[in-house]
Amino acid sequence: MDEHTAKRSRVSEGDSSYACPVPEGSPEDSLRAVHLALLSQIEQLDTNKYFHELDESIMDDYRKHVRQPISFAIIRAKLTDGEGYDTHAAFIQDVEMVFGNAIAYFREKDPQLVAALELRQDWENILIEADLMEGDADVYVSTEYDDLFEDEEEEDSDDADLGENLQSVQEKMLEEATMPLTDVIDRMSREANDVQARSAAEIEELGSGEEDDELDSNEDFTGSSDEE
Repeated sequence: MDEHTAKRSRVSEGDSSYACPVPEGSPEDSLRAVHLALLSQIEQLDTNKYFHELDESIMDDYRKHVRQPISFAIIRAKLTDGEGYDTHAAFIQDVEMVFGNAIAYFREKDPQLVAALELRQDWENILIEADLMEGDADVYVSTEYDDLFEDEEEEDSDDADLGENLQSVQEKMLEEATMPLTDVIDRMSREANDVQARSAAEIEELGSGEEDDELDSNEDFTGSSDEE
């Protein structure tokens, strides 16, 4: 078992050495501490250091395919030297952009593409361990680490939702592991297109609703004028 495989196994099995520490201090410091802990975990799994720093030797061509170049080092600098992230969602988005950029730029047989796909799966495992998948991503962090989780009265339903989410993620990961890389990339492209289509439909529906409200308002105004 190589170093990367061993580390991936420890993450998937919930090794306590990969758990987020209990943050102390202000809410902002607590949020920063959680993000640094999560970043350290995924950095350790990048054993070839493909994504620690941007590769300056390919940057001219890289920028033609990638809108916003980013690396783990850039994220870490924002956490240690900058203002950090206001929400979990913003932090998670930047980490996932590291993998998304690699998938967009590198070719099927490039080791960086294979590593990006593996690390993306590792990242999902890390977020599941931290209860920061999907709906939990923007939860407020206070000085108590338990505030990362839902209130006790909602705990049972949350555990059920998390179990279903974990099962669906695991099923998808197992399915992708047996698929050719080209099929995995095609699926990701289709999913991205579906999200864009749904977003466009929601925007159109919202605009239509505002027009209907405006018409109703005009009719009410006209009716009141006629009565006078």
